[in-house]
Amino acid sequence: MKGPKKVLYVVNIPSPYMVTFFNMLSKHVDLTVIFEKAYDLTRPTSWKTLDLKGFKYHVLKGISYTHEQIIPLNYKKYLKKQYDAIFIQNFFTPTGILMSRYLFMKKRAYSIVSEGGDIKQNKRFKETLKYQTVKHASSYVSSSVHTDLFLRYYGANIEHIIRYPFTSLHKHQILQSPLSNEAKSALRNKYNLPQEAFIILSVGRLSKEKNHQYVIENLKHVSIPYLFILVGDGREQETIKTLESIHHRYIKDLDSKTLFEYYQLADLFVLASTYEPWGLVVNEAMSQGCVVATSQYVNASKELVHQKNGFIFDIHEPHALAHLMNRIENYPLEDMRILSINTIQKYTFEHMVEVFTKVIDL
Repeated sequence: MKGPKKVLYVVNIPSPYMVTFFNMLSKHVDLTVIFEKAYDLTRPTSWKTLDLKGFKYHVLKGISYTHEQIIPLNYKKYLKKQYDAIFIQNFFTPTGILMSRYLFMKKRAYSIVSEGGDIKQNKRFKETLKYQTVKHASSYVSSSVHTDLFLRYYGANIEHIIRYPFTSLHKHQILQSPLSNEAKSALRNKYNLPQEAFIILSVGRLSKEKNHQYVIENLKHVSIPYLFILVGDGREQETIKTLESIHHRYIKDLDSKTLFEYYQLADLFVLASTYEPWGLVVNEAMSQGCVVATSQYVNASKELVHQKNGFIFDIHEPHALAHLMNRIENYPLEDMRILSINTIQKYTFEHMVEVFTKVIDL
């Protein structure tokens, strides 16, 4: 009798959502994970203590390249073993490029996993390496139509692209319907938040690319009574803290249960990033019945958000968010909450594992 299939998965660092996925996938296959680095110093300290006991893993040795990438020195020894399936998620890092090149030269199949990306014109040599990395893959596990286009630009065969639901959610975490007004009111009382204010929530690292300053500047031109709550930590913490006022609150960190209650009590979730390969906080907000508004650079929104369940605004327009906020009460927000929940139903770890097990069995 054959044992479980042997699977290798290559990714840059351990993250809470990927570790959860690996722990669940390992119940179906003999899983080995290769990380470029053990942790990323720009991420929350809690990421250093993730439970990695559910699967086998190795951390590569090499020369540090970025905060979550290395130029690896010892990668070949892990590729000499035989696997039934190999997935490379960090396919445009030096590690991903070197590994894919080695596998191609050895005539061994590998699959690329992509949650999103934007086409960037680099030097010809680097573009050639990226093209070869993608073109030589045997299959592609893609999160969205936009990601399909990104992969096809670099040579992916459209017939070998498989859709998967990139997520940070368990099925039981997704609400079946939005909270009632009474339940929302009770949560606002619990956290000492004003009942009448339109609560705008944003969650993410306090870094330049998250573009929190854009949101804050736009809110200066909003006419309705509002409260802006920003949850996150990072390099711009001290700058953000100086902007706290009766209309702006800053929270460094929230546990998962509390964070989800904030999604539930909020009237609008905003993410104004200048670059967001996916944006899992969009999944989380929608799962709790929160209407979402994001910039055009949040790839999750390109797949999940449409005119009936949320908004996409242009951050190149200085007051785009303010214009949206000043007419927000004209939209059917209650219907939009329901549609947000309906849209996100299949974006669960359970479904993600199901898709990958099917890919492994191909």
